[in-house]
Amino acid sequence: MMETWYITNNPAIANICEENQVTYVMVDLEKDGKKERQGNIDAVFSEHTIEDIQKVKKKLNKTHILVRTNPPSEKLKKEIEEILKYAPKAIMLPYFSTANEVQSFLDAVKGRAKVFLLLERYQALKNIDEILKLEGIDRIHVGLNDLHLELKMKFMFEILSEGILDDLSQKVLARNIKFGFGGVGRIGFLSPKAEDILSEHVRIGSTSVILSRSFCRQDNYKDINKFAQDFSLRKKDFDAAMSVIETLNKNQLQKTKKAVCNEIKCFVENTG
Repeated sequence: MMETWYITNNPAIANICEENQVTYVMVDLEKDGKKERQGNIDAVFSEHTIEDIQKVKKKLNKTHILVRTNPPSEKLKKEIEEILKYAPKAIMLPYFSTANEVQSFLDAVKGRAKVFLLLERYQALKNIDEILKLEGIDRIHVGLNDLHLELKMKFMFEILSEGILDDLSQKVLARNIKFGFGGVGRIGFLSPKAEDILSEHVRIGSTSVILSRSFCRQDNYKDINKFAQDFSLRKKDFDAAMSVIETLNKNQLQKTKKAVCNEIKCFVENTG
């Protein structure tokens, strides 16, 4: 079953997410260093606050709260304590590098929430065997924006075509830890198409994806009712696409993989 995540600190939009069976609403507290890392690409820079957790949580009954922290630092333990006062279902560590950083995070959380790791660094990729020896990790989700920058790639989905996620997912799933990666846009749009990226999720065993800005960009809407209408239609398209993809056999998934890799290759070759 594919978990869907949507990033917002808007309680009304969180409620719309719940109405459309989104698994997690993410309150995103990550600010430290992000503009410096991603300032030259079309990235989102969050202005969410710890207080937003409670505001959003009040609107939710079935959809869970996921909170992304700042990267490892001396002040992170205090931030975690503040976050956990609001009892989110899961808490996620971004931009880590070492097993020691992950262990410190696990020690700070102390089992009071699920622990998700957002793997975004080449060093974390190199250290993954040591990281996977640690107890208490519930999910590893690969952040394509930062990781493709660290790997000096031109396009974030190059990571997919190079087989990096295939190898990583096998290691993660072998430890009975859930695996996911990146975000997905509106079905039928972009290149590679969202449904083909979802096919790759299923092929490699991913069970989580972020509904990205191109899925339904909240800051483009002045009318919350129009946002709700569009979001609902697009989530239905997503669910319909997933219901088909989940029935595909291995050969069909491999065929889509080949097509996706060709699209990525063409994009990279035509990018200056």
